[in-house]
Amino acid sequence: MLEKIKNKKIAIILGLIGLILVVILAIVIIKIKMPKETKEVVQEIEQVEQEKIEDVTTQSQEDILEEPPLYVDQIDEETEEETKGTTENKVQTSKYYIKVNNQENVVTIYTKDSNGNYTIPYKAMICSIGTATPTGGVYTIPGKKWDRWTWGQMVGGVWAQYYVRIKGSILFHSVPYVSKDKSTLEYWEYDKLGTKASAGCIRLTVEDAKWIYDNCPAGTQVEFYYDSNPGPLGKPVAKKISAEESVRGWDPTDPSSENPWKNYVPNLVEQPDTPVIEQPEEPVIVEPPKEENSEEEQPSKEENPEEEQPPKEENPEEEQPPKEENPEEEQPPKEENPEEEQPSKEEISDEGNKEEADKL
Repeated sequence: MLEKIKNKKIAIILGLIGLILVVILAIVIIKIKMPKETKEVVQEIEQVEQEKIEDVTTQSQEDILEEPPLYVDQIDEETEEETKGTTENKVQTSKYYIKVNNQENVVTIYTKDSNGNYTIPYKAMICSIGTATPTGGVYTIPGKKWDRWTWGQMVGGVWAQYYVRIKGSILFHSVPYVSKDKSTLEYWEYDKLGTKASAGCIRLTVEDAKWIYDNCPAGTQVEFYYDSNPGPLGKPVAKKISAEESVRGWDPTDPSSENPWKNYVPNLVEQPDTPVIEQPEEPVIVEPPKEENSEEEQPSKEENPEEEQPPKEENPEEEQPPKEENPEEEQPPKEENPEEEQPSKEEISDEGNKEEADKL
């Protein structure tokens, strides 16, 4: 009995082995006899599947795009060579040249003159640089598919619109958003435009970031420099939006038709009314003391003339009597003097007569 059971197991195992061998032989025969056309079709299908897998991986990488504190000397040499080498031939045809003033946080776009040099200032943008922003040098915008995107996720899970890579992790992009939603703008960061505020990228308004995205293709050069002069077009000014609670979640320059700032323009005109309301309050507080001072000063002015007038009247009264007494006292001596002088003249004449008598 045991021998029969063992023989059955061996037979089953041998049968399975035989089936496997048959399958393998069939596959080999099919591949050998398969026409070349079918092979090409299979290869094309495999290539398409691989491309789809690559697209998914690149998109996922861009959705998780990071903006680490990457300094110039820490950037990979390979990526730097790629950005300079792949677009070297396109620089001559670039319409614009971008200069970033790190000191004044201003981006100035230049276009060509008649000689083909970038000397004509075309557009100025307010921006915010960061700690890892290149301090100098000229870089060329790369031309790979993932070097520009309408939305990208940054460090900390925040998002940004219209990013364009300059080099490594240094990008042009909008002010960050809390989520991939145009109504979740970090308004407190928007109010920092014009100052150093990012980790290294160049933050712009949505309007300016979109302009670079649309008009500065691969091959456009970007120069970084420091200067106290903001540039030939000056330094633009961005709105402060933190106080506008109903619309501050949107970038005021976003061209979206859903942007509430477009309907908020009349309310912005009413803002100067706030100081007008404060102005009447200030004089109300200031006027009472002014009236009191005038009232206090008026009686003092009236009292002074009253006190000064009596002494003026008393002085002429006191002075008049002495003037009258003086002539009365002087007159008698004048009358007495001629009376005393007359006898003296007669005596003199008598003496003269005596002298004449003596002479005779």
